[in-house]
Amino acid sequence: MQVTGHVIPISVDVLAFKKVNLYKLFFMAAQSLENDFVKYWSMLTDVEKESLLTVAKNYAHLKQETRNIDIKQYNIEIDEAVARVEGGEYL
Repeated sequence: MQVTGHVIPISVDVLAFKKVNLYKLFFMAAQSLENDFVKYWSMLTDVEKESLLTVAKNYAHLKQETRNIDIKQYNIEIDEAVARVEGGEYL
């Protein structure tokens, strides 16, 4: 490989190799996470498992309810909330 200026020519083969290696790295990390989960899950009692499952379900439900808004909508909602508080509306 010859360096010309600040540009290092990289062949498509090298890029494909790096892509495959990144995939393997992510796959191995996911497998490790799954293995850790199974390892610790098996140590729990049924009551503890039920409790953690409820937490996971609630978290997933809240995640589905969460919506992304843009900065303009965010500012509108903040202004409306401030107006309500200034108008005497509290929790």
